[in-house]
Amino acid sequence: MECGHETATYPLAEVGRVAAAIKAAATEAGRLIDEDHYGAGFAFHFGSRDAPGVGRAMDAYAKRTGRDATHAFAIGDADTILARVAEYVDAGVSKFILRPLGCDDDAILAPTRLLIEQVLPRAAARWPRRPKVTTTDR
Repeated sequence: MECGHETATYPLAEVGRVAAAIKAAATEAGRLIDEDHYGAGFAFHFGSRDAPGVGRAMDAYAKRTGRDATHAFAIGDADTILARVAEYVDAGVSKFILRPLGCDDDAILAPTRLLIEQVLPRAAARWPRRPKVTTTDR
């Protein structure tokens, strides 16, 4: 199992600062954390905020965290979801946990399929995976 630091609870504006602080602390401690171990997560939905359950999920997040929910959700089309990924990539994130909004299997599987078909190929083309550096390569 891989491990890393997921910044899902941090607003996007703080993600870069948190990742930089972790990198600095690791360097100070004489440790190296692979670049692909800085992660973030957000919920996604293909459609509008007016769809059943979406607004309720966003409101519940805001109430639970006391934060604006817009950084923790990508609601719209494939372009919207890819744009949210790009914002996090620009902040130093390289690993993602994308959570489809849904209340049953079908409501979760349908957007997951759309993510696989419409978003992942574009993300892979835009940000190709770099060869992993092993401990013996360092």
